[in-house]
Amino acid sequence: MADKEETGGGEQDDVSFLRTIGFVFCINMDLESLSDICDDHQYIMKGDIVCLSCVASHNRDGVLGSERVCLCTEGFGNRMCTLENVSDRDIPPDIAMCMLYIDNALSMRALQEMMSADSEHKSASGAGGHKTLLYGHAVQLKHVQSEMFLACLSSCSSNDKLAFDVGVQETNEGGSFHFDLGEACWWTIHPASKQRSEGEKVRVGDDVILVSVATERYLHMAFSKGYMVIASFHQTLWNIQSVSSGSMRTRNMGFLFGNDVMRLFHGNDECLTIPENWSEHPQHNMVIYEGGAAVTQARSLWRIELARMKWHGALIGWEQVFRIKHITSGRYLGVLENAVQLYHKDKADFDLTTFVMCQNKDPKKQMLDEKEEEGMGTATLRYGETNAFIQHVKTQLWLSYQTSEVTKKGLGKVEEKKAVALKDGHMDDCYTFFMALEEESKSARVIRKCSSVLNRFLKGIEALQNEGNQSSDWTRVDLNEVLKLMEDLIEYFAQPGDDQDFEEKQNRFRALRSRQDLFQEEGVLNMILDTIDKFSQMESLPDFAGLIGEETHMMWEEIATYLYLLVAAMIKGNHYNCAQFAAAQRLDWLFGRLSNPQSAEGILDVLYCVLTESPEALNMINEGHIRSVISLLEKVGRDPKVNYYYYFIYFLFHFCILILFSMMPNVMVGLIDGSALFRRWYFEAEVEHIEKMTKEVPYLRIGWANSTGFKPFPGSGDDFYSYAFDGQSVFFAGKRRKVGSKPFEKGDVVGCAIDLSVPEISCRFIFGGDQGRLRFGPPQGFSAVVEAVNGDLQISDCLSFGDLPKNVYCGPLFSSIEPFVPHPVDIRLDPILIFKKNYWCGGRTNFYSAISFYIITQTKYTKSLPKICTNCGLCERLNWVGVMAKICNLRFLFYKECIYSTCLLLLKIQIMRIIRNQQQRIFERCNCLVFMLDLQLMNKTKVGSISLYFEFEILTAGFMKIGWMDIGSSPDIQLGHDDRGYAFDGFLGRKWHQGAESYGKEWKVGDVVGCFLDLNDRTISFSLNGELLLDPSGSEMAFDNVMCGDGLVPSMALGSGQKGRLNFGQQSNSLKYFTTCGLQEGYEPFCVNMYRTMPMWFAKQLPRFEDIGPFSSIEVSRITATGNSPPCLKLTQKVTLTEGGPSEKAKMEYIRLSLPVKCNETFIRNK
Repeated sequence: MADKEETGGGEQDDVSFLRTIGFVFCINMDLESLSDICDDHQYIMKGDIVCLSCVASHNRDGVLGSERVCLCTEGFGNRMCTLENVSDRDIPPDIAMCMLYIDNALSMRALQEMMSADSEHKSASGAGGHKTLLYGHAVQLKHVQSEMFLACLSSCSSNDKLAFDVGVQETNEGGSFHFDLGEACWWTIHPASKQRSEGEKVRVGDDVILVSVATERYLHMAFSKGYMVIASFHQTLWNIQSVSSGSMRTRNMGFLFGNDVMRLFHGNDECLTIPENWSEHPQHNMVIYEGGAAVTQARSLWRIELARMKWHGALIGWEQVFRIKHITSGRYLGVLENAVQLYHKDKADFDLTTFVMCQNKDPKKQMLDEKEEEGMGTATLRYGETNAFIQHVKTQLWLSYQTSEVTKKGLGKVEEKKAVALKDGHMDDCYTFFMALEEESKSARVIRKCSSVLNRFLKGIEALQNEGNQSSDWTRVDLNEVLKLMEDLIEYFAQPGDDQDFEEKQNRFRALRSRQDLFQEEGVLNMILDTIDKFSQMESLPDFAGLIGEETHMMWEEIATYLYLLVAAMIKGNHYNCAQFAAAQRLDWLFGRLSNPQSAEGILDVLYCVLTESPEALNMINEGHIRSVISLLEKVGRDPKVNYYYYFIYFLFHFCILILFSMMPNVMVGLIDGSALFRRWYFEAEVEHIEKMTKEVPYLRIGWANSTGFKPFPGSGDDFYSYAFDGQSVFFAGKRRKVGSKPFEKGDVVGCAIDLSVPEISCRFIFGGDQGRLRFGPPQGFSAVVEAVNGDLQISDCLSFGDLPKNVYCGPLFSSIEPFVPHPVDIRLDPILIFKKNYWCGGRTNFYSAISFYIITQTKYTKSLPKICTNCGLCERLNWVGVMAKICNLRFLFYKECIYSTCLLLLKIQIMRIIRNQQQRIFERCNCLVFMLDLQLMNKTKVGSISLYFEFEILTAGFMKIGWMDIGSSPDIQLGHDDRGYAFDGFLGRKWHQGAESYGKEWKVGDVVGCFLDLNDRTISFSLNGELLLDPSGSEMAFDNVMCGDGLVPSMALGSGQKGRLNFGQQSNSLKYFTTCGLQEGYEPFCVNMYRTMPMWFAKQLPRFEDIGPFSSIEVSRITATGNSPPCLKLTQKVTLTEGGPSEKAKMEYIRLSLPVKCNETFIRNK
């Protein structure tokens, strides 16, 4: 301490004493931090970024020389390590590929303990490691760009058979030490100089020797068709150079470092970028200032690289020489005369591409000496705050702009700012720096790699097609690199797994969407589609196999499949990317690719993504597209590699691809108590033609079906209401039993009903009489079906939903056919009632007279049978009556024993029986399942409220319901009977939701019902002819607090024989009352901007018996026969603990005993 200062009176200056103590105290406090700063510059520490360089000798043009190279790897598309030349000043090295992060450092003993410890103790030991790197310790080196670890691989591609390849190896996320990598990713570091010893700190710039822990081989530089890095028994001295200090980066976050990816903003809203149509042509090789969408695209990303080699990632300061590299193109910004352009790496010499940053345009400033400074420098330029001018080193010109007026398509004349180099420039030439997001910078590097490999691949394919397989462009193509790139890209765009938590999954989705958008904006997706086109052209060549060679044929097919899988991965979950395929030309191109079965898996994945995310693409599918899919199925058969699920789900409901038909005549036969109809009927079906188009054998079933309950799908004999025969087996309830030996053949005649299954089989109904002469029947005791024909014979579809092309839907058709039951009339009453001029008036005659027998009347709807009238014997008193009846063609007289008609019944009696017994309301709900337009999905893809509207026109005056239903509703519940359906019924004037309530007013034929759905307010309303309907309380809302559930879709329930027309507003002007009520309220048509008819779904429940197995709720035990009782079966119902006892819950079971029973032809009456 200095001597105390004294005043004039000899006293010490207390202020000076305190100042001296404070100075000493500050020095003591800062010694530790000052020591850390010195260590950052002198020693290699954990968390630092380093690069490994060595000296390589070469022989160029017969001259021996040497150059310094750095270990580097791309990590994406190529896992192998190579060497990058860093000694040439005029060729800028890609230091970003050479940077290795020191992830961990352990002593060998600690490493061995960690490797041998159980997994339970691994996480507990993860907090160890040394801050400063020491000789003799093991280190893990992580590649900065790829985030993979430098490892000794198991492959060997060099001439040294005892060596192993060195590359980077992936790792699972989580944990500090990445234990799943094993010893392959650990390297021990040893001194190469005798001046260093084991246990000392590793200094910056030391020569070291790296040894693999797993193989005990040295990290070695070798030469075999170029520089390569291997692990062998030969040593190589590696100079470890520090690129950036991890502690300095932590302490100076927010400042500009070397190798940072950023955007250069000029002003507040424009950034330095390249045009969208940039190319190497001089007219298009320019740099511009652009705002808007360009500030978020990858083409506006740049990397700033210091011109020096040492401390390449140091802090950027004023007047430090650097280069500016464009990320997606891989070219460097340069100035030639006044033009600012991008230059390839080989042409980017020092004088052309170096710049400095200045605080102002002061002409008196001095350039820094071109010497490599030690250390990280000082923090000077802060992101988003510091403004800097950029000056070209060689020409001393300032980076500025020049304004010009250009004409752009769709925009007209606009102002464009072009980057130029000027001597004085403008006052606002300063730039502000903004760091790019990590996801953006990584995607930009992947875009650069993908564009480079695909461009080289496309050039190679063109050269292969034009010049052959000996062309130089084709020989430069590495198919292994292309294949690995495809695999990495597919993994790069992979969807998040189900094992991830919600937050992690959402972050993954957000990053994935950003990647897809960046790749689409940079044109990589179009480049992949061009590659697919080139592939198709090459595969169509006659000498294709000879051009590529047999050894690369399998790899070629794998690349072709990966290309489609990559397209699917790049568009999956992205509506904008998928919408690009919603064009006729793109869809034709996509379906045209199905001609190649080898790539079918990837093509179907692309189709799945397009049809899932782009509903408008679904409406552009035509019959030709469907034929392409069917052709693919015929070629590949049941190939497990082809996902048939996509095909069935997204095509089967819209087109009748299976071409399945079920036909029936309008002939009904039946039997009830008291009926006089025959009990046995017969007809024949003759197989006229069989055409086999594919390997599949045409299939035909013929049989009988019940008019109540039978539905024509899956087929006849597959339910409880039909019985069928296919030539070999009989079918009932989905079960088959073999009874024949051969299937149907051409010319076979089968006596039964018919159910056609494929269009290649044609069949003719032969019913007898004037409907075809029966060749083999009917058998004795049977009647021809022609006798049951009532009216004109017609052939129609078993199941019809109305006139679908006109959006007219109808309910189930009901046949009012009842077997005839005669009602004899007692004619012994006298006198006979004879009216004017003794004519029999069919409409007023109630009684008829004859002698000693009964007569009945035949309705005017049946045909006359003259042969029966010959048996009528009348007395003389009634002869004139019969003659006049025949002349007037009113009615005929028949004996009760001579009944041959199927409908001899008084008309008024028949109508009453129909009304009383058979006229029942049958409701079958047709849910309008709009493909990928359910409201829940729209909520995910749209922002704001959703208000939808459609119309329903009343065509018949019967019972119908119209409204909305949740797509998760059960198909066996009628519309509005549960909490998932909301409907309006204008026949009764009610609204339906968990029951019926009074609402609105009744409709009539020709009225139009408007259906409103507002998910913002969660309300449903209805209108009638443009007038909103009200409930008894005067509210316009039919339902409020509507629950969306799985998504709401329009739904309707139609009674028997009812019809209605739906209008979903594909063309908004076709809606009758939308402008009156709906448009002003903010609603929009349900199918706005859709050009095809909306697909519809129809649901059916098909009950079937199932075999009783060991896990069924019924247990069957056999009881053997005894002397007093026959053998029998005992049924026991199992009750689980969750169901409780039998008294708590009763459960009905329907059981069938499958036991063949044979009945005698004649039954014996029980006495």
